[in-house]
Amino acid sequence: MRILAVIMVFTLSVIRIHAQYRFDGHAGVVIPTGFYASTSFEDQSAGGAAMGFNIGLQYTFQVNKEGAGMYLGIDYVYNSLSSEIEDVYDKFYTQNGYWNMTQNLFEYHHFPISLGFNYQWPLYPEVQLVGQAGFVFDFLVASAYSAENYKLKVDQHYSSDIGLGLKGGLRILYQDQYFVSTEFYVFQDRNVSVESSFVYRDVNLHESNKIYPEDAFSFDGKLSVSFLNVGLGMYF
Repeated sequence: MRILAVIMVFTLSVIRIHAQYRFDGHAGVVIPTGFYASTSFEDQSAGGAAMGFNIGLQYTFQVNKEGAGMYLGIDYVYNSLSSEIEDVYDKFYTQNGYWNMTQNLFEYHHFPISLGFNYQWPLYPEVQLVGQAGFVFDFLVASAYSAENYKLKVDQHYSSDIGLGLKGGLRILYQDQYFVSTEFYVFQDRNVSVESSFVYRDVNLHESNKIYPEDAFSFDGKLSVSFLNVGLGMYF
């Protein structure tokens, strides 16, 4: 027992001496993948997301420069909606007699919190490779959609969702401070509820804001989310 106690004290002493507690800031572009990027209405889990951006902070506990560590990160990820989706909506409205609809497309806002492990390998005297893998807790918010012309006004509101996922990535670290990173996120299918309302305008009487209850409806669906982050960062 004394030997184990000595080993534990020695190990903790080594960790305290060599451990690094560091913060980094990073930013980059977000490339949607899979169904999240799909613009096909035949894909029930399609998201129609376009390229976006992310910014974030990460706290890293590194036992030593070459070896294992842990990290805790928080990010903001933004994706707009693909212009192809706007074209599809516009074609639908035109085919049904509603020309020149002005659309405000909805957007995706992610707030992922990640927790996992990392490992550093030396490549060159001032260059290291850092691998990361972990779990992600993500809060998803989609902004509202609206469209209108002189005959019709459409409003759609989307529910927020909390989901779990996985994250894996690589960093190339230079001079123990600057890095280039790639990170891939994939999540379980997200539950999304949509509430829609339609306001028909009487062109002859110039009356508006009359809502017909039969034309207000809601539905539930699934959204498949995965994306790749490519960015730059710096340790403080």
